[in-house]
Amino acid sequence: MTPQTLAALVDALVALTPGSPEAEPIQHAIESRLMDALRNGRRPAGEGLVESLAAHGYTVQRLDALPCMWRVALPSPRVLEIWFTGGEAPVVAAVSYRVGKPWGSPAQRRAAKLQAEFYRRYERLAPDGGELATDDRLVQLVGELEADVNNGGFGQYLGNKGAARAREALACLFAIGAGQTAGWLQAALEGSGAEDLSRLDQEFYEGAEDLAALAMAYIKRRT
Repeated sequence: MTPQTLAALVDALVALTPGSPEAEPIQHAIESRLMDALRNGRRPAGEGLVESLAAHGYTVQRLDALPCMWRVALPSPRVLEIWFTGGEAPVVAAVSYRVGKPWGSPAQRRAAKLQAEFYRRYERLAPDGGELATDDRLVQLVGELEADVNNGGFGQYLGNKGAARAREALACLFAIGAGQTAGWLQAALEGSGAEDLSRLDQEFYEGAEDLAALAMAYIKRRT
C-alpha cells in the first residue's frame, strides 16, 4: 500500500472531531510521517513537508515559538499546530489537534524559551567530548535519551548507550522531575521483552514529558 501523503492525512484528521478515538491514530500517523522526513533529510526535509500543505489549499502560518512551529488555519474553535523540537537537528515531531485557544499563553512561551535553550546547549556538546561539567552532563544524558528513543525506541537507546549510561540518565530524570519517563526507562532497564519494550515506546511517544523544559528549569533553580 502506498503511504498516504501528509496532505491526505491532514484532510482525514480535520474531517474528524478533535479528541475523538478516530482522530488519535491519524494524528500519530502524521507524526510518524514527519519523523520519517526528519530521519531521512533532517530539518530541511521536515520543514519542506509541512510547508507543502500550502500547495494543497491549506494556510500554514509559521510561529515564533520554536525554530520549527506552524499553525494550520482551521475554523475556530479548532486548532491544528505542528512543531519539531531539537533545534537544527530535530528529534521530535508533534501534532496538536484540539478545540481551544491557539498556542501563545505566557506558560507556553516560557516553556518554548527553555526548550530552545536546552537544544542549543545540547547541540554544542560533542557525544564523546571528554569530561563535562555537571549541568552539561545532565543536558547530554537527557538529550541523547530523548533523541534515541524517538528515533528507535528504548531498545535502540539501550543498545547504543548501554545500561550503565542509562542508569546515569535515570538519576537525571528523577532529579529534574520527569518521573513518568524515569518509570519507563526503569522498566526498560529491568529486562523487558520485545513486546514490553514496544509498549513502553508507545507510551513514551503518546505521553512524552517536556524533558527539555524540565531539565533547563532544574538547572536554573540550581544556579
